[in-house]
This record gives sequence, structure tokens and C-alpha cells, in this order.
Amino acid sequence: IDAAAAWRGKRFVVFAVLTGLAGFGLAGCETGASLFAGGGADPNTSMIAGQPPSAPSSQGTKISIAPVIGAPDAVAKRLQTQLTSDIEAQSIGVAKSPSETAQYTLRGYVVSAREQGRTKVSYIWDVTDTAGQRVNRITGEEVISGARSSDPWAAVSPEVVSTISKKTVSSLATWLPTQQSSAAMAMGASSGGAP
Repeated sequence: IDAAAAWRGKRFVVFAVLTGLAGFGLAGCETGASLFAGGGADPNTSMIAGQPPSAPSSQGTKISIAPVIGAPDAVAKRLQTQLTSDIEAQSIGVAKSPSETAQYTLRGYVVSAREQGRTKVSYIWDVTDTAGQRVNRITGEEVISGARSSDPWAAVSPEVVSTISKKTVSSLATWLPTQQSSAAMAMGASSGGAP
């Protein structure tokens, strides 16, 4: 009984440490709100997942993908590669070197934990503008049944990575056209267009 209680306490400490790392990793992307907050009434915040783009993909928009925080290197690199491929499939440009200019940066944090014989992979993606301000947040989780290892990352297969990427990119592709519409309306208003 003591061993079971100690293991539960250890899991809580590990999760608390990972949550703290997420807070430090994404601290520059958010001011004042909770790390896991959806933004409530913030009109620039979106948590839509699994929906097709509501408008044609954004031509001329370029996204850079920051290194993924929280996952082991192999999983982080696989996720970054999959995101690049899925974003380009939506006809959205991806900046592949620091010298390329991007309008937005996708910054992600991923955590995997074992819970009652299952593995839960939770992810947060912040989209930041060129000034580093968060303009969108995408969150979600995948639950994997029948995990065969005590390592929660062992259950994160290429299929799971692909699912996370596709849901993330679907949300991103839905959100981007709304930013172009807002920018066009702002330009029209500043150049003397209709109020």
C-alpha cells in the first residue's frame, strides 16, 4: 500500500514539474492568463479542431514552426516534420530557415502521461505574430488505449503524431482566413473606406 501511495505521489510530482516547464516555456507567449485557458471572450483565440477550412487557404502567408517543448527529441522532430507537411498540403507556406520571413510562428508544448492503463497526450499550440504576441491558441488531447510500456512516450506512434498534426493544421487553416479578412477591413478603414 505504501509503494502504491508513493507511486501516485511520484506521478503527481512529475506532472507538476512538466506543467511548470510548460508555464516557463510559453511564458513569453501569454500575459496574465492561465496556461491552459482557452481565452474565453478573446476574439482572436480559436480552439476549433477537426473542421475543414471555411475558406480557401491563405496564399502568401508563411508560418515558422518553433521547436516543440515537452516531448523527447524523436517525437518532437517527427511532429515538426508532420506539421510542415500538413501545413504545406493546405497551400500555406512554411519558413524552413531563420532567414525566411514568416507572419506567424507556431509554438507547441506536448505532454504524455499514463492514466489507468491508457496514455493521454495533451498539446497546446500558440500562434504568435511577428511581435511575439499570441494571436491564437489551439489545444487538444489524444487518448491511447492498451499502452504496453510504462514510458508514456512509447505509445506516441507515427499515427498519433499524424492525428495531432492534422487536427492542429485543420484549426490553423480555419483560423488564418479570418485574420486576412480582419486585416483587409482594417486597411479599408484606414484608407478612407466605409466605416
